[in-house]
Amino acid sequence: MISLGRAILVFLTVGVPPIFAAPPKPEDVLFQTDFTMDVAEGERLHTEFARFKELMDALVTKPGMTVLDVGTGSGQYAYEFARRLGSTGEVFATDIQEKALRHVEAEAKRRGYSNLRPVLVSSKGIDPFYLRHRYDIVLMSNVYQYLDDRVNFIRRLRERLNPGGKLVFLTARLPVPVTAAEIPDPSAIERELSKDPPGSPYRRYYEKPGKEGEALDAAARINRIVFSDDFYKDFLTPDGRSFKPEYAFRPVQKKVAEWLLLFIRSSYKDPQPRSPHYDSLIHRLNEILVQRRFAAHLKRAKAPQARLPEFESAGYRLDSEFDYSPTDIVDIFVDAGGR
Repeated sequence: MISLGRAILVFLTVGVPPIFAAPPKPEDVLFQTDFTMDVAEGERLHTEFARFKELMDALVTKPGMTVLDVGTGSGQYAYEFARRLGSTGEVFATDIQEKALRHVEAEAKRRGYSNLRPVLVSSKGIDPFYLRHRYDIVLMSNVYQYLDDRVNFIRRLRERLNPGGKLVFLTARLPVPVTAAEIPDPSAIERELSKDPPGSPYRRYYEKPGKEGEALDAAARINRIVFSDDFYKDFLTPDGRSFKPEYAFRPVQKKVAEWLLLFIRSSYKDPQPRSPHYDSLIHRLNEILVQRRFAAHLKRAKAPQARLPEFESAGYRLDSEFDYSPTDIVDIFVDAGGR
């Protein structure tokens, strides 16, 4: 069990329209979320695949807390914070999309959460709304890559934390490129692939020639598979809803792959622009497919915490971290000054 201390989140007040703080211009909206995923199905997945209850148990430690949910999206976390805090606390759910906030407002009203308030904010810099309140917990779930002036944004939020307050940073588990040192015997991969028919997905992508004059080692070929936009599609049934039965996964890998496929299917619709988070889901699924076939030949090192320097420069100290779900990790930051 992790110790996250006191938590602050931002939720929607039932019956009260969203607070319009500097509405974003259409060109400022980085992507459009599709809210067609059934709410009950989303909650089932969080219960089955993610350490959702553990996270909430650690965050909501007393009544009367104030929580800020930056980039609430469909409101998955906001609803649970509102439920647990009841009438004592306040949850502000911010987003740059009015569509998202209307969805959260309607769902909160249906559930009877009167302590949850949606707030429409600007995508440029730190919106003035954030500086009007103090928080016990600030939750940022897969929004960091969309922030404008990121270091200043999280620095200003740190200044609004109550004593003992924490920033909960949930982000996608991004694939890290394979290095040559992590493939002790490249010829073993080639021997493994020789068992496949020439048209198999693994052979087709691995054996594809590089650009003219480009020499590709085993690591470069594996990375080309992982960071492809289309590799995973070869493993799907014609309707794209599940994996072909001939491609068997180990039980744990199967759960991860199914989770990823569900979110890939639910988080992007043509012709909206693709988001970095959507691409990360595809690449993570490709990585699982690579691990499915070549795990015995890859000796992966632990990936470094890529964004830690930015948080340190903004005055934070990493308090704890843990694996949250097949797609996400959680880092808990506190004020480095000890407030």
